[in-house]
Amino acid sequence: MTNDTWRQSRLLSLGDDDMARAPLCWLRADAKVVSCGVSSVAVDGASPQLHLAWHPASGPFDPKRCWLLDAKRAWFVSPADEQTPLRQVWPLLADDEAQAAVAGVALTAWHATYGFCPVCGRPTVVEDGGWVRLCPGCSHQQFPRIDPAVIVALVDGDDRLLLGAQPTWGKRRSVFAGFVMAGESLEQAVHREVYEETGLRIDEVRYFGSQPWPLPRSLMVAFTAHVGDPGALHVDGREIVQADWLTREEVRHAWAAGDIDPPPPMSIAHRLIMSWLG
Repeated sequence: MTNDTWRQSRLLSLGDDDMARAPLCWLRADAKVVSCGVSSVAVDGASPQLHLAWHPASGPFDPKRCWLLDAKRAWFVSPADEQTPLRQVWPLLADDEAQAAVAGVALTAWHATYGFCPVCGRPTVVEDGGWVRLCPGCSHQQFPRIDPAVIVALVDGDDRLLLGAQPTWGKRRSVFAGFVMAGESLEQAVHREVYEETGLRIDEVRYFGSQPWPLPRSLMVAFTAHVGDPGALHVDGREIVQADWLTREEVRHAWAAGDIDPPPPMSIAHRLIMSWLG
């Protein structure tokens, strides 16, 4: 899956007008459903023929448990007990099914945790094909929550890449990320996170791409940035416990030798590193 897949293509067909037509889509002969947990999805087959475990839509439409993913193809998601972890199957699915799985997990997690009105506390009801929760008491509407986060690849004047490690990562090394705080722009968040975690000042911040990350509900916005003084590196010791400037040859050798592990292949962190590697 290329970076442009998420940035430019809308693989699922779902607009505002489509959401209200969910009950009619459910009645179509080709309507089908995939089950999702809050971080997992039902799949069939094995790599490289892995696919979502669709089953025909049956019975009456239940807005509490039937949420529209794609109006053109009448794809739905329904909540279920935990299935196969999304992290495991995401890179093995075709692009359209991967996006269906990502959206399905995001909706399932949202509905599981946002059943009450934040204004008056009353139970909410589901509307618009699963994309709105409405309070019957005060008419307050809730929409699926998305938490923006930034992720950035840092490169110095010698074209080396900085890879860091969190305490729980083992051999994995990756670029740097953090959540956007209230009142911040994305660029401000990049500068703050980099300085907090590495002690580095950056310039030439450039947008790279974005990616939904429903684990549980993030949108990852990726950047690249230049570091003028790589020797000022000083990790915070809490979120980041190790960081090293590496050349392309060193990264390729370390990956091949198994000395370090790259980020998951479906992640935008992986694509940032691969873009730098060329």
